[in-house]
Amino acid sequence: MVKKKGVSSKNGNLNSRKPPDIYSSRNGMNRNRKQKEKLKRKAEKEEKKKIQKQLRELNKRRKPKSRLVRSCQDSIPYIADYEKGVLELERVEHKASIYSMMMEFEDTNYQILSIEKGEGIFTKFRDLLNTFQPKCFYQISVVKQGVNEKLLEEDITQNFGGNSEKIVELQRERNSIIMNSISEEKENRRKKLYLTVAITAKNQLEAFSNFARIETDLQKAFKKLESKAKRMDTMERLEVYHDIYRPEYIGHFNKNGKMNYKQMLYKNYSMKDYICPDGMSFWELGKIQRGFTMGERYYQCVQLNNFPASLDDQLIGELTELDMDLILTISIRPYMTQDAATMIKRQIASMEKDKVKQKKKAIKAGYDMDMINHDLRYALENAERMLSAMQNNNQKMFDVSVMIMHSAKTEEGLQSNLESLRSVASKYLCHVSILNFLQEPAANQIIPYGNLNLPSLFMPMPSESVAGFIPFASLEILDSHGIWYGRNAITKKLLKIDRTLLLNSNGFVLGTSGSGKSMFGKNEIFDVLLSTYTQQDDVIIIDPENEYRIFHECGCFNSAVVDISASSNIFQNPMDMDKDYGIAEEVEPLKAKAEFVVSVLSEAITRGKDMTGGQLGILDRCIREVYKDYIESDYNPEYIPTFENVQEILDQYAKRDPEAHMMAKSFEPFSKGLLNYFSHKTNVNVTGK
Repeated sequence: MVKKKGVSSKNGNLNSRKPPDIYSSRNGMNRNRKQKEKLKRKAEKEEKKKIQKQLRELNKRRKPKSRLVRSCQDSIPYIADYEKGVLELERVEHKASIYSMMMEFEDTNYQILSIEKGEGIFTKFRDLLNTFQPKCFYQISVVKQGVNEKLLEEDITQNFGGNSEKIVELQRERNSIIMNSISEEKENRRKKLYLTVAITAKNQLEAFSNFARIETDLQKAFKKLESKAKRMDTMERLEVYHDIYRPEYIGHFNKNGKMNYKQMLYKNYSMKDYICPDGMSFWELGKIQRGFTMGERYYQCVQLNNFPASLDDQLIGELTELDMDLILTISIRPYMTQDAATMIKRQIASMEKDKVKQKKKAIKAGYDMDMINHDLRYALENAERMLSAMQNNNQKMFDVSVMIMHSAKTEEGLQSNLESLRSVASKYLCHVSILNFLQEPAANQIIPYGNLNLPSLFMPMPSESVAGFIPFASLEILDSHGIWYGRNAITKKLLKIDRTLLLNSNGFVLGTSGSGKSMFGKNEIFDVLLSTYTQQDDVIIIDPENEYRIFHECGCFNSAVVDISASSNIFQNPMDMDKDYGIAEEVEPLKAKAEFVVSVLSEAITRGKDMTGGQLGILDRCIREVYKDYIESDYNPEYIPTFENVQEILDQYAKRDPEAHMMAKSFEPFSKGLLNYFSHKTNVNVTGK
């Protein structure tokens, strides 16, 4: 039998080797899989192109166009600046770079706290150090420098915002008192604290991602320290460097806010041109390079070393309180725990070997074998103590270096600064060494960029010892729109506080008799009236002793006196309500006012007892009816209700409701009787301060 091509039977196509349905379904699956793989490869390729484009744009910052001749810019130790406050410091092997970010954090009153609270802050600071990651490099910097006296005066003194000559005259007199109190030179310096973190990353995007994670961890640690920490953006960070390099122009970097960083990126300008000093020159003293000049000032970099086994936590605070411009930087490089333990064990083994040699030498010489070298004994004890702290007390090991860059207007002033630093260091059994021939790399490490230029100057220390370098001293409060409170009684620093910025802005004045509580209160009220005269702040004084009437009698503040007594002719209506009542809570005026009116009427009717459900229902109907005409007249003051109107409505309800009859009789003394002080329309000037 001859089989014809294309002839089929009930069992299917006789000429095909595989069932057509299975074959076609497999082909369809293969096509779908290939199409998905093709789309996936295409998406990956587009994503790769997008990332490469971003990196090309970011890499353009490495060679920005400079409008100035290169000189001092070359001494500024970073390659490029990026958004989010990230700087690229240097290129390393394997096509990677070192990047850094900076955070500013608040000081705390560590030096003036009780011993118990101080120990708590110390422990939390040690815990902060233990969060430092081994692959990162950290710098804690204390920057203390002068301020622009003109800007300081503008910030501290009151603005002439009054609309009368008396107000302006009072403001001038108040400003002269404030400026006389800050005449001391040391008060013209401000101290700021920074934490700089440097990491190694393959590209800018990887650095951005890593810094976001590091920032989150550090924010949590600073929150436990009760210190507010904020990551600085690029312009804020560049302003710090500008003020360091150009101290004669402090506060002038982007003063008017006209400098736009994105526009600078678009024009491909170098920000180094805006922060670099006018000139920088390294000079010699006694044929040894011991300092340098920057602009018109003299600078010197020194190192703090030879630390005792037990470090006093007052050291950094006392150094930074000296009367000089300085930058103190604590550079910290964490160890891997296993690497640190291995290193210490090797050191102990080496020292034990030297100890055995010295004992053998002592026996051969014929004297006591326990009389070994003191330095060796001290080093061995210190190494054993560090190893025990790591194994038993959950401490970490760090390489630490503490360096200071101080400045003065003259060489004599620089030498005087050095003597002051050495005097404080010797008090705590430390030593200050001049970094001869290392001034430029030391300066670039001290200025908070995140550079690691002098690794040979580091020494290993456990976290307990590193915590002794705690940078906290006392909190300086100079809020820009605050009130001047004088000086801190302990630190002697100025206090200008805006209490509205606090979580709870309430305050109490406590003190013994004759300590000046009333005078303090009058000063605060006076400052509020002067500094916020053009704003919407109100001052309400409850004065049973008639002690504060002076604010009304001076005639400067458009004030009003409300004499609350049975014989007074000045009245205030508790039923007052305007269109804007309750606008802050986004509630209708009547609903917002009803809660207050019910509480007042309830107190008058029940004498402090809880009202029944029926009584509350009567009051609800009464309040709606008493305000009806006032609301329908578009809040015309002529129709505003009083307690007399409430009494009239209760009397109407009393005719048909026994419970309303009792309420009307109870309320009558406050509406028509002898206690009817609040049953009149308001005749107080409520538009004044």
